[in-house]
Amino acid sequence: MDNLIFMSGGITGLSVEESTTWRAELTEMVNALNMDWHTWDPTIFGLSEYNAMHYGDKFESIAMKIDLDNLRRSNAVICNMNCTTSIGTSMELMLAKELNIPIIGFCDENNRKNIHPWWQEVSVTIENTMEEGLLFLVTHYA
Repeated sequence: MDNLIFMSGGITGLSVEESTTWRAELTEMVNALNMDWHTWDPTIFGLSEYNAMHYGDKFESIAMKIDLDNLRRSNAVICNMNCTTSIGTSMELMLAKELNIPIIGFCDENNRKNIHPWWQEVSVTIENTMEEGLLFLVTHYA
């Protein structure tokens, strides 16, 4: 059975590129490992213009429910902590902590001082790069 990595990190207020590029790169890296891990990308539903138009006022609620359902199924979280103001990320991290899902964060050195102490507390580790975060995950949880 495959293990699921939930890719947590800011979406709202960021460009599509800022929200999706790192997630696509992480997914490629995970797939290249040829292990029994795969990723969940919350931007697939959340950044769809069709979904936003189709679901209207219910869109944010539905997106949140889908994301949190996939988080509950996850075996690990890799979190991009460079966007330190994301309310959704905070909710995801707290739920993961409550469900005993390990959280591996990564953050550029210059942003590290902005990480909220609670994000630090719920994380197993916060690495300097996404690659280091993935290495930590496969070394200690695979």
